[in-house]
Amino acid sequence: MNDEKWKRFLGLMPREMADRDRGDEDLSLPLGRGNLDYVADCYKILDVGCGTGVAMNALRDAGKDVAGITINPAEKEWGIKKYGEWIKDAVTIGDVHDLPYQDKSFDAVILWEVLEHALAPLVLLWECNRVLKENGRMVVMVPHECYTNIADHTIVTNHAQTRALLAHAGFNVEDFWDMTGQSGRYWCLKIRHIGGEK
Repeated sequence: MNDEKWKRFLGLMPREMADRDRGDEDLSLPLGRGNLDYVADCYKILDVGCGTGVAMNALRDAGKDVAGITINPAEKEWGIKKYGEWIKDAVTIGDVHDLPYQDKSFDAVILWEVLEHALAPLVLLWECNRVLKENGRMVVMVPHECYTNIADHTIVTNHAQTRALLAHAGFNVEDFWDMTGQSGRYWCLKIRHIGGEK
């Protein structure tokens, strides 16, 4: 990904955003009731756009092997302060369009309010597919299509568009929840490899 584009993009993400946790205050947040049930049986889990690591920390406490990636170094720093030194090795600073993980590395991927920030959303989804094992699972959360005026939202999709992107990237939507008209949660199963690979 072009470094200059990322620098401009990061300029939209103030350091103060790092202390805004994606917690469990309501059902629209990752740790809200039932949101991560779909990956409860998965062991090795990647949180793409992990923020400070709140979901990673909860999953680790539940005995999962977790990893995360964020583009914002301040989020990692804040996560280390909040959750401990283990975050140093578990969270990578990097580009979600080029995940620094081996093919078929994870049982599950969490993509929580990240797709709308992607400079190339289909590439991001292909990368999620690539790092997932056969029949790997993914939880995707996107904001309501009305949120087009947010500076760091590069794409805002309605439900049909989100489903089409997921299908093109090799995912089957097994469950969907429209959260009070504000956003949508998709529980997705990896159904095929990209590029005809067997």
